[in-house]
Amino acid sequence: MNTNRVTVDAPEQITAALSVEELAMLLDDIAGIEATAKKAKAAVRAAVIEKFAIDKNAMGSQTIDAEGFKVKVTIPKTVEWDQAHLLANEGIVRSWNSDPAEYIDVKRSVSETKFNAWPSEVRVLFEPARTVKPGTASVKIERAN
Repeated sequence: MNTNRVTVDAPEQITAALSVEELAMLLDDIAGIEATAKKAKAAVRAAVIEKFAIDKNAMGSQTIDAEGFKVKVTIPKTVEWDQAHLLANEGIVRSWNSDPAEYIDVKRSVSETKFNAWPSEVRVLFEPARTVKPGTASVKIERAN
């Protein structure tokens, strides 16, 4: 085993001068660390909820003083709306001569696949509304053989 191997514990040594194999090993190491950290975080969260008998369905924040610490547990509220029902209600609100935008937030988007399949005259119409930004780079290294 190569004892001079660059490790994730020394990020300042991770440079473009490393071989592709070394970079691949680092990505494997990082994937393992991330998976372990995710499991550990979930375990700690579950332990805190059990330790302080927190109701997992009680949305909001609770702060507990314990052993010289303030433990704050926040259970966020996640709301989902039935899109078809909202669309139907939008029509009803319009029939009242009211603006649905006062009640409903609408996020319009176009799939990139559909956009690319449109005829050019339709694409030209929508291009001013389209902004393309680069995302975060993803790197995956696999052995060729």
